Amino acid sequence: MLSRTADHLFWMSRYTERAENTARMLDVNYQTSLLPQSAAVAQGGWQSLLSISELKPAYAAKYGDSVNPREVMDFMVRDEKNSSSIISCLKNARENARAVRGTLTTEVWETQNQTYLEVIRMLRNGDFERDPGQFFEWVKFRSHLSRGVTAGTMLQDEAFHFLRLGTFLERADNTARLVDVKFHAVQTDFMGLASEKDQEYDFYHWSAVLRSVSGFEVYRKVYRDVIKPERVAELLILRPDMPRSLLACLNELMSNLAMVTNDASSETQRRAGKLQGRFAVRAHRRNPGNRFACFPDPVPGSGQRNRCAHQPRIPRSGHYLKRHKAAAAAAPGRPKQGQPPRGQRVTRSERTWGRRPQRRAAPSKASPLGGQRVTRSEQTWGRRPQRRVAPSKASPSGGRELREASERGGAGRSAGSPQARPAPSGGRELREASERGGSYSMKLHIRHTTDYRYTEPLRYALQTLWLTPQSGPAQTVYFWSLGAPEKLFSQLDAFGNPIHSYTFVGRATDNVRWSLVNAAGDVETFGVAEFTDAGTLPHPDFFLRATHLAEPHPKLVEFGRRFVTAPTVRGKADLGMLLALSQGVAGAVSYQKNSTNVTTTALQAFEAGAGVCQDQAHVMVAICRSLGIPARYVSGYFYAANEPDLASHAWVDVCLDAATRRWVSIDVTHSCLIDERHVRLAMGTDYNACPPAKGVRQGGGEESMTVDITIEPV
Repeated sequence: MLSRTADHLFWMSRYTERAENTARMLDVNYQTSLLPQSAAVAQGGWQSLLSISELKPAYAAKYGDSVNPREVMDFMVRDEKNSSSIISCLKNARENARAVRGTLTTEVWETQNQTYLEVIRMLRNGDFERDPGQFFEWVKFRSHLSRGVTAGTMLQDEAFHFLRLGTFLERADNTARLVDVKFHAVQTDFMGLASEKDQEYDFYHWSAVLRSVSGFEVYRKVYRDVIKPERVAELLILRPDMPRSLLACLNELMSNLAMVTNDASSETQRRAGKLQGRFAVRAHRRNPGNRFACFPDPVPGSGQRNRCAHQPRIPRSGHYLKRHKAAAAAAPGRPKQGQPPRGQRVTRSERTWGRRPQRRAAPSKASPLGGQRVTRSEQTWGRRPQRRVAPSKASPSGGRELREASERGGAGRSAGSPQARPAPSGGRELREASERGGSYSMKLHIRHTTDYRYTEPLRYALQTLWLTPQSGPAQTVYFWSLGAPEKLFSQLDAFGNPIHSYTFVGRATDNVRWSLVNAAGDVETFGVAEFTDAGTLPHPDFFLRATHLAEPHPKLVEFGRRFVTAPTVRGKADLGMLLALSQGVAGAVSYQKNSTNVTTTALQAFEAGAGVCQDQAHVMVAICRSLGIPARYVSGYFYAANEPDLASHAWVDVCLDAATRRWVSIDVTHSCLIDERHVRLAMGTDYNACPPAKGVRQGGGEESMTVDITIEPV
């Protein structure tokens, strides 16, 4: 092969990989910047991004010393004068591919060409400004497609191996830069011996580092523990089974170099082999029980010694991260695994897939609840994890007790009471889930997009968002991001809900006619319907007060007495009667899409006999308050594959015992307790207290709003 051809192939793959790495870092930094943090921390994240790519001088020459997020993203995405920007990388990859068009397959060339043409169209149409996250996902997808088409259509000759060399050399370079910059950016102690506030920051910092290399889920699978900096370093540097680790990239480089070797490549192989050997030895020192996985198989005819048949020599001097030698020496070692007989060759597949599983160490006294898995909220906020226990006889929240409670409620109806209509979906599944006691969990990926359009230029806008779920007894929020046109300011409202607000001030020359609000994340739900309020929240009696949308009325009192027949003890309520009441409300106010609006009151919906889930919740709240039972409105999401209209959902919290602050969540639309399909967003006295978004504006003319909610099980 001509050196010119090899050079074009090498740089084609490097530029494609570089575009993906840039998109990864920008995406994670953009999502992290939306989290509550100080201005200094946010600016430090964007500065480290420029440092990783060694673009600080070029950026300062164009924009000055101050770092602005919009300018950084524009500089690294669409600036053609920046050779490391995404548009420049995709353009250079396409030009190199065109220079060796005859060496590539048709599929590989068309993939490179179409990627460049499509990114030009997307930048011109404003797709990047509308949804940066979606744009970065597209860049990553096109890079994955390019590698897949190359592996699936090209002959595995020298051209193929030069492409692979470029990919893994660029990947190793990016990982090394990322680890170097991010570890120097941390101001707290490396081993995690820092204040609680610093540990909270560290969690998001290291989570962002792992997500930028698709290593967050890998870390959870390998270590099953809180995120620790030393383990992040081990995963990204010394793990041979982590695709983006330095050692894995060096192993791939050595195997591909051996396939293109010639008389002039001995020095290159020697240098690469020396570097790979140093990393492999350090990997052995970190994990002696798995030493053979650190070395690749020898390539036939390459003259490379089979290291798997011999124990590698350990040098007396040198170790990984010397300044933490004492802490590493004090850590308990892993149990040794069985080693193959001396002299026996271990194949690559056996090393990768046939390793003996590592024994799980017995839970230490310091571990929470004897080795029980710790959730993200417990890692971040230090809450003590709670065991899931079977429903007791004292609580009618699951199994036989729930059925008996429902029968007690049903027996109290009058002859003329409305019959409960069947749940719109999953009736049998809901009953089975209730009988199981809600012992199942579900992990959901949620994406909520709100698109505002205006007929005239917008001059001023102040918007408040209730779009951030919290971890609690019924759910754990693994990751959540919120994006808006301007910088978001976070706080807690009177009911403990996290809210975010932003202000837009337009200039006379601006022609802003649309805005976009994005919310997305992963939430694991547990189907816990009964819980106890924190002492910092308003007392249950506060939720007896009348509100505009859920105001008590004699008609509602009369209707409620059909189901809640027995006089309630002050501050206490019977769950069976409440379930019967929810069935009655669902029958009296049938679910009809677009039958009401956000200003419809409970009485209006009750008299009309139709409404949506918000109206049914308001009627239930108003009736409970009329009977002296504290109740409140809850907004959230509901996963149902055959009912996308219910993705944005509402239900009620009813107080069972005011003295102990014990509440139960009831879904009136489905006439059941909430289960693992419900994701809680916010709660308040009624819809006006916790809408998804609320604000004021000047200018803009007529406004149209489009809401798109996608919920998928992970």
